[in-house]
Amino acid sequence: MSALVDQSLLHRVEEAGAVQRFSMLETVREYALEQLAANGETASLREKHAAYFMSLAERGIPGYYTSTTTVAARQFVAERANVGAALEWKAEQGSTTLLLRLIAAGWWYWKPAEGTRALERALASTAQVSESRRGERALLLAALGEITAIWRGDVATAAPLLEESLVLAREAEDARAIAM
Repeated sequence: MSALVDQSLLHRVEEAGAVQRFSMLETVREYALEQLAANGETASLREKHAAYFMSLAERGIPGYYTSTTTVAARQFVAERANVGAALEWKAEQGSTTLLLRLIAAGWWYWKPAEGTRALERALASTAQVSESRRGERALLLAALGEITAIWRGDVATAAPLLEESLVLAREAEDARAIAM
């Protein structure tokens, strides 16, 4: 990393109380992405990126709600754009794993619009839900219903989401989804 900073390919981002972060010029980023694509390495790198941010979410979000915010929690908040990119990638691949882990960990740090878009994409990809994924869809519906009711103040739109969530959760005998 030091060598890349010395060559001005990366630069340190100074943020009070945050873990050390780095940034790169957009042109360098675009060139790097082109090289990854040319070498057929984009999917592999995006999967590793998503796995890292899943792990960070699980370590960071619980510390977000304590009186002494953990380093992982501060890093997770600082990495909002990277978490969003990981969510986009997983949604493109038809995977809701990262989104479900964020919900399970406690994902209320999101801005309501970000959470809503991610949930709507995930729900669209699970519209034809198999019996084994009913609990998953129930969690997604419950989370969207909560955002809609509490953050948007739209109880009329939230009610059918929450009702469908409860029906699916009971069918799946998913205690976590029933509770949510």
